[in-house]
Amino acid sequence: FRTATAIKSSSFLNNNVPLRIYDASGKLVKSSTQHASLGTFIWDGRDELNQRVAPGVYFLEYKTNTGLIQRLKLTMLN
Repeated sequence: FRTATAIKSSSFLNNNVPLRIYDASGKLVKSSTQHASLGTFIWDGRDELNQRVAPGVYFLEYKTNTGLIQRLKLTMLN
């Protein structure tokens, strides 16, 4: 993605789903709590300080409805 990406999951339909985004080195870049909103999480490529992150690979982590941890690879482009 270049400016923003949307991730859909039925897990996001539950209230207060904790989400974390890590860079390729494992550093926490962004954390958020997803509230029920049509099952979609939108990340605008910004970190905790609202700064644009560098192009590269990032990982989104969250718990599913069954309690399993789901990890998705995201690639930020120039």
